[in-house]
Amino acid sequence: MTSETPYDLTVDPRAAHDRNHPIGLALDWIGTGRAVLELGSATGYVTRLLSQERGCTVTGVEYMPEAAERARPFAQRLIVGDVEAPEVLAQLTGPYDVILAGDLLEHLRAPERLLAALRPALAPGGGWVISVPNVAHWSVRKELLLGRFDYTARGIMDRSHLRWFTRRSLTRMLAAAGYRIQRLSGVYTLPLQDQLGLRGLAARLRERNWLPGLLSYQIVAQAAPA
Repeated sequence: MTSETPYDLTVDPRAAHDRNHPIGLALDWIGTGRAVLELGSATGYVTRLLSQERGCTVTGVEYMPEAAERARPFAQRLIVGDVEAPEVLAQLTGPYDVILAGDLLEHLRAPERLLAALRPALAPGGGWVISVPNVAHWSVRKELLLGRFDYTARGIMDRSHLRWFTRRSLTRMLAAAGYRIQRLSGVYTLPLQDQLGLRGLAARLRERNWLPGLLSYQIVAQAAPA
């Protein structure tokens, strides 16, 4: 039996086509037939979509060996190790059309250094697609109003997070690392949206970019070298 890892996430098959989901939005922005460097491949649920459904050539990097072995069949190349380690960075020479960092930067010690270090690995016209949790989301604001800043097993307050971002702080970090934002969007959630059947409303609010700092559970950005 394969042992479970912290990244054995259940992903709704509809996510790949849902623009109000970080996976669906990222895939839409990446497109098809691209050379992709996927940072944090986990068990390969996005790697498979990129390679088998989008015709992309994927180089993956994953820290956990157990998860990496499950992602390996879907990648042209899979590197096991810490993406911030010099010996791993030395192997990521590219060129890549897209560097994908889905829910990764918040786990790193110095994400701004990684952004700068991998800029030479981008092909001409290439760029990043990034998703991070939004610490300014209404759910975190509510907890702060109640005097709570508690860590959780998953989500925005995941206890493994080392960094937190808002739309403004993510934009500033990318600019400081030498990038300009091409597109910036959010993944919207509303209070009790599942119980009240509000997923469709959340998607429409995302399309209208209504109160993005408050309603975006995750921030999705596309950035290119400035």
